[in-house]
Amino acid sequence: MKHNIFARLPVLMVTVVCFGCLATDPPVDDQDVPDLVTFEAVDVGALHACGLTTTNRLLCWGENSTGQLGTGDNVFRTVPWPVSHGSTEFDMVSAGVSHSCAASVDGELYCWGSNIAGQLGLGDLGEDFVSVPNEVGGGGRTFSTVAAGGAHSCALTTGRFAFCWGNGSAGQLGTGYLGNVPRPFVDSVLIDVALREITLGTEHTCGMTNDGEVYCWGLGLNGRLGVGATGNFSEPTRVAPDMQFFAIDAGGNHTCALALDGIAYCWGAGNLGQLGTGGLDDSDVPVEVAGGLLFDEISAGDGFTCGVIGDGTTYCWGRNEVGQLGDGTLESRYEPSEVGFGQSFQTVSAGLGSFGSATCGLASNGLVYCWGDGRGGQTGTGESMVVTSPVRVYGQEG
Repeated sequence: MKHNIFARLPVLMVTVVCFGCLATDPPVDDQDVPDLVTFEAVDVGALHACGLTTTNRLLCWGENSTGQLGTGDNVFRTVPWPVSHGSTEFDMVSAGVSHSCAASVDGELYCWGSNIAGQLGLGDLGEDFVSVPNEVGGGGRTFSTVAAGGAHSCALTTGRFAFCWGNGSAGQLGTGYLGNVPRPFVDSVLIDVALREITLGTEHTCGMTNDGEVYCWGLGLNGRLGVGATGNFSEPTRVAPDMQFFAIDAGGNHTCALALDGIAYCWGAGNLGQLGTGGLDDSDVPVEVAGGLLFDEISAGDGFTCGVIGDGTTYCWGRNEVGQLGDGTLESRYEPSEVGFGQSFQTVSAGLGSFGSATCGLASNGLVYCWGDGRGGQTGTGESMVVTSPVRVYGQEG
């Protein structure tokens, strides 16, 4: 990923729309919110987001009814709030629909939030949710990454073996078994090649090998697996065997990936323009995103997609009823539309919320900006409102 010169957002040009703002927002308490935070990663779930700071600490913000912020309570936060993880240091975090997971610098796994299908890896379904990070015992294994999806979670060991747990009703665990698996590491994903990346949608999963091969499994509705069929697959199946990719991201009901030359391809549901082809048709195989842009990074949300090109310019397309495309409007786009006001990012994360989605971008100087639906606090600005263009997350200097 190229690091790009950061362009400051003109504050007076931000559009905000308040659709029934939360009356229960907690006031911003400067004694509890860290000062002058800089981030090295950010990830957006359905109605919440989490960020990893440059000091390996975790902060989350947004909706918190199932403890997905990891703050030890169920209070919504409109600003980044410290996750209750003691002295543990982390090197990655993933926000799912209603739970979150993270990997520590020592290769340990932690999850918190909803446990309705066993996605926290507690070993049973006895607790509906947990509001502080719960260590997911790996039986002596160490892990390089973990991902949170709809109601399932997956992790890659340092040896690049894949394991999934939680909701497996559509085959999204990739073990050949249909049903919930609340105990992690019972069976590995049935794939005989090592994965360097794994990404989770709401009910499907995809992985990518070192050679750029992409495999998907789980719910196949609308063609979101990209394997030329719309049925469910409980084992990994190769996407476009004649193609290689270097990045992939699974959204709510579609998936997108970047070919080696930077051209973006998407597949799955297209009814909201999320495939970026200029039309609204579904596709069960990869189709090229319109516009001829060459992307460095891509993120698929729920009904929309965002990507970053080499100079840091960010484009989004698909649904936009709450401003999640960041172009200053509430108009859906069927082809890539530039995120407003010249803001430059190195990475972007599109939320998995079926309604109420937010998007966040990480600038090269470690500042995070968010846009879209902030009524649950998921834009992290200290306000509860819809924001149609990037606004800096609270508690950052710059």
